[in-house]
Amino acid sequence: ALEGNHTRLVTKFFKVVPASFYLEKDQTVELSIMFRAAGVGRSSCPVFIECDNGEKRPLTLTAIADALRLEVQKWPTLSRALRPLQPDLKMSPWSHVPWQLNWLSPGAQLGSSEGQSVAIANGGHLPVTVEWRFARPPGELLSRIALGGQQRLTDDILQDIHNWRAHPEAELGSFACPFRVEPALATIPPFTSVQFQFTFTAHLPVARTATAFAYLVANRIPASRACLLNYRQLADSSEISVPEDYAQGLPLFGGCVSELFERKLEPCGSDDAEEPFEFGSCAVTALCLRGASVAPKVACLQRSIAFSGEILPFVSHAREIELKNSGPKPAFFRLRLTSSATASKERTDGQLWVVSPEEVGQPPGQAGPPPGQPPPP
Repeated sequence: ALEGNHTRLVTKFFKVVPASFYLEKDQTVELSIMFRAAGVGRSSCPVFIECDNGEKRPLTLTAIADALRLEVQKWPTLSRALRPLQPDLKMSPWSHVPWQLNWLSPGAQLGSSEGQSVAIANGGHLPVTVEWRFARPPGELLSRIALGGQQRLTDDILQDIHNWRAHPEAELGSFACPFRVEPALATIPPFTSVQFQFTFTAHLPVARTATAFAYLVANRIPASRACLLNYRQLADSSEISVPEDYAQGLPLFGGCVSELFERKLEPCGSDDAEEPFEFGSCAVTALCLRGASVAPKVACLQRSIAFSGEILPFVSHAREIELKNSGPKPAFFRLRLTSSATASKERTDGQLWVVSPEEVGQPPGQAGPPPGQPPPP
């Protein structure tokens, strides 16, 4: 076959250009070899390079067409690394996939951030570019999660999650979406893993529970979807060789049920004469993130301080109180003085004044008691 001014050799899976060429002494030629396969597996094609003097040199073209093989290797609440599980016809494979990251018990203290990490690995022979996106789930799903009625991910969630209301990057870590992840975008080389650190930041009000979904998107997926396999196919990797030092994780198969979105035409390979391929993105898995905001707690072991005996004027008298941080996290406390007699001086000197109940005012920014009534204790 002819391609431009060159002849080409076309087989079932391979194309070689040029297939016929002439070389002077010390000259070289660059052969362009294209490989295309309709399915996953190893392909080979024996060929000969034959000179005009009858000499032949055997050559074998070998290539591997691999699938999208993203796997979860480590989960923060599990002590052991995750491994492939044999498919069970009596249960959904989603039952094997962990999907909830919680900061609920005891929660995160106001103003602080708590993190958990998840390890995602690439068990295939090709690098994969992935990114995390955040979305707000529908109200019906939120209710089921709050009531404990949602026990696992489903095909419906993966199919529709890219249509949910998205949280833009500017909202991440804020009151609107108090979650974020680092790194949010990564290219995972073959047979390596990346640690993704998810962080929850506690915001007012106290006892608020925030919920959001983060879903993992694999980019540049061929529109043919031939590389998107189901759980049973991914768990059986006998047709693809795996390095001995690579520990396989739990396969993430959401791509086979996810809808391809953000489709676009892109060139494939370095040959400009080739028609562009259509690529898209798909959701591979999703995480439900939930976090609760808790207030710092302090306990005073003495309910009152008494200065008994003779109190001499112009002489400093000292008593000690013991404060205990009874909250789950370290916290900073300051003593707010309540006497209104010499307020400005108290703020500068930082002294503790013993005052009568009538002198104790409301905290700054709050309305005082009605006239004629003493302030609350």
